[in-house]
Amino acid sequence: MNLFDIQNKVAVITGGSGAIGGCIAEGLAQAGCKLVILNRSEASITEKLKTLHTQGAEVMGIPCD
Repeated sequence: MNLFDIQNKVAVITGGSGAIGGCIAEGLAQAGCKLVILNRSEASITEKLKTLHTQGAEVMGIPCD
């Protein structure tokens, strides 16, 4: 039993397309987590979605403030 298994869990990351949040999103995706990334900039979300999709992540982005 792995107590820290996050495969197929959903993580919501505020600032998920920024510098720190983006790195956290990539790490969680590598661990098998499904992601929802939130940020004010729709353009930065689009770029991060492209990156994460090429890595095989299941992710969606929502622009919000």
